[in-house]
Amino acid sequence: ILLFVFATWYFGEISRLTPALHAEIMPALWLLALGSPLVALNGVLAGALMGTERFRLVAIANLIGTSALLLLPLAAAWWWSIDLGSLLVAALTARFVGVAILSGGVWHAFLRHARLSFSWQEFRSLTHFGAWVMVTALVSPLMVLSDRFVIGAMQNAAAVAAYAIPFQIASRSLMLPFAIAQALFPRFAAEHDPQARSRCRDFAVFVALIFA
Repeated sequence: ILLFVFATWYFGEISRLTPALHAEIMPALWLLALGSPLVALNGVLAGALMGTERFRLVAIANLIGTSALLLLPLAAAWWWSIDLGSLLVAALTARFVGVAILSGGVWHAFLRHARLSFSWQEFRSLTHFGAWVMVTALVSPLMVLSDRFVIGAMQNAAAVAAYAIPFQIASRSLMLPFAIAQALFPRFAAEHDPQARSRCRDFAVFVALIFA
């Protein structure tokens, strides 16, 4: 809901769009907002599986979902329409494919033989932890993407595209430390504090040397 309200305000009042682009974007904003819960659910499901070191299933789901995220909008543009709404429907479908694969993995790993019950103590613990995760999840993308909003407000949408493409290419270098961190966090949780700190220090140096 917040994403839809912000996008409506930004693209309706701040961003400098041509009348044709404005007419195409505004009706499609609710589709853009639908992507947010799918991305969040994808992260929760993948995190649950990575916590038990089921990296193969997560990698397969990410490979299929990410490939579909690139290929389905391309196919929609080729055979159906280049309208933004059509492309967003294809992108949401791709996201749903990845979430469906991870959901099956989570059901098989945790829920298949479990009797579902509600625990206030567990709920409070998860809410307290989740609040900090939510703050990080909100602040971190804003720090990374705020420059695009400034460029869009001061220049135009074309300038954002010209800036975003080389930025995305450069940001792909973060895949290595991100992959290492995903594999290490379950081990950190299972190890004693001195051992976890030593492992963290070793891999921090390892990643720094690679980037240097």
